[in-house]
Amino acid sequence: MIAKANLSYTEKYYWFIATAILLGAVGSRFAFLGYTTLFHGEAEAGQEIAYLLPCLRELTFPEAMWRLWHLFPINFNPMVTLLPIRVPIAWFLGISEFNLRLHSAIGGVISCVLVFWLVRRHSDRKTALIALALVAFNPFIIAFNRFTFQESIQITFMLTGLLFVDFHTEKRRIGFLLLGSLCFALSFLIKPNAVIFIALILFLYLLFFKMRVVDIAIVIASIVGIIICLFIDQLPMFFSSFLNTASWVSTGMEKSSTFRTALFFVKTYIYYFEHVIFPLLVCAVFFKKIKNNFFRILLLFSILYFLLLFFQGRTFFRYLQVGIVMISAAFAYPLSKYAEKKYSYSGVIFLALYIIWGLFSHGHYIFSQYHHIPYKYIRERAYQLSDKEDILLYGRNSETEYYLSPNNNLVFDETLNPCEETVLLRSEFPEWADKVRKIPDSLSQLFVPGSVNSGDILVVTGMQMLFGEPTPLSLGIRKWGIRIWGLREYGHTLSHVNEFYERYNNNALIRQNYELLEKVFLTNGSDKLAALILRKN
Repeated sequence: MIAKANLSYTEKYYWFIATAILLGAVGSRFAFLGYTTLFHGEAEAGQEIAYLLPCLRELTFPEAMWRLWHLFPINFNPMVTLLPIRVPIAWFLGISEFNLRLHSAIGGVISCVLVFWLVRRHSDRKTALIALALVAFNPFIIAFNRFTFQESIQITFMLTGLLFVDFHTEKRRIGFLLLGSLCFALSFLIKPNAVIFIALILFLYLLFFKMRVVDIAIVIASIVGIIICLFIDQLPMFFSSFLNTASWVSTGMEKSSTFRTALFFVKTYIYYFEHVIFPLLVCAVFFKKIKNNFFRILLLFSILYFLLLFFQGRTFFRYLQVGIVMISAAFAYPLSKYAEKKYSYSGVIFLALYIIWGLFSHGHYIFSQYHHIPYKYIRERAYQLSDKEDILLYGRNSETEYYLSPNNNLVFDETLNPCEETVLLRSEFPEWADKVRKIPDSLSQLFVPGSVNSGDILVVTGMQMLFGEPTPLSLGIRKWGIRIWGLREYGHTLSHVNEFYERYNNNALIRQNYELLEKVFLTNGSDKLAALILRKN
């Protein structure tokens, strides 16, 4: 009776810890999710959804979803921009910063659960807890779970497919293979780079879990068959879309020499030392002692995946995510063994220090998120000042277009009905009939007769979180102000505003034609100039 009581107590204690970690994953991904304004890629997603919703709402929800599956915006299949996921969220919850990022945060939490489930199937409960903690509190993964990027949902489909393949190796039921193939097919539709994950997983399961060649053939044939069935009534459009998205697999560094390209990747791995190199080295040292084939699969997958990224992965840092998820899960095994017996407290302390250091090392990224361009204020102020006059946007900037456009669809060709024909983006920005207009980022355009009406408000803004990735302060690099060639970082591109302001002060013609009404800075007390609001004299 006492033994059963102790077992029950231990079980409750275990699930209490697991729930606490999972709640931490939820909090880190959902807290203040809508706080920062949209960056350019997110604004484009918002514009696209805002453009589609009016005509879709003229249909019933099932009819709208069916129509949505037949839309190929800018010649991408709808899964590339996650329209079948994003539009239903906006349909029921509306379009906001939080809702545009909601799917990514949900995918990140589900991925934590999937890692926990997979590790627990092949190991003990403690190792599963450590794996859950490593993925839940990895700041690199958290960062990408808080943006509209496709990778978070893609990884969720990948891990779900892996889980079904894992079920098949135990149960030998073809239904699991078909479900896994469906998940792999969806991940492939989101981005063709999923083929790397699929190929490596099937190959490693063939080696370690004696997955049959016929099973692999079934998976591959099923993926092709599922994709064909999903687009059976529009195959020509799909193949055109596939050719268009296939370029996403390239590195985008083809113009660089082989040496410089290799150097770029080596420096990147060093820069992500605590999330790539360190766990890889630890697992490699303990490889012979890792008797568990599943953890060997995780480790070998990570090694091969990171090596392949020398040749694949256009948006390289975002592609790192699935590799970091897998090596974090593999890293749980040696940490769990180190935490046994007399080393138990040392292992737990090391795990805590490892997570704290990871969070601290991304301080620069977190700080850049703390400051953001107050587009909502700029919109409110510009409309207040303009009254019935026109607003002119200076330079290409998706965020400004999104926040200042009355209908949030400035960049789309308004002559097309998205529910009747293919949606296309405009390559140029003519003068729209609505209140907000756009000119190129050329000073000469400000003085072209007819380009601006008397009394127009001119808005010049920087770009929110332009390019780059969340880079850590690893090895004190950021702290000491040292920069490494080829490594991008998240930040705000404000040079455009500062250059305009400098020209304004040094150019009498601009001052003669435009009166500077207000300078707008980044939020939270920053002294960095984020926008200018001017009125034509």
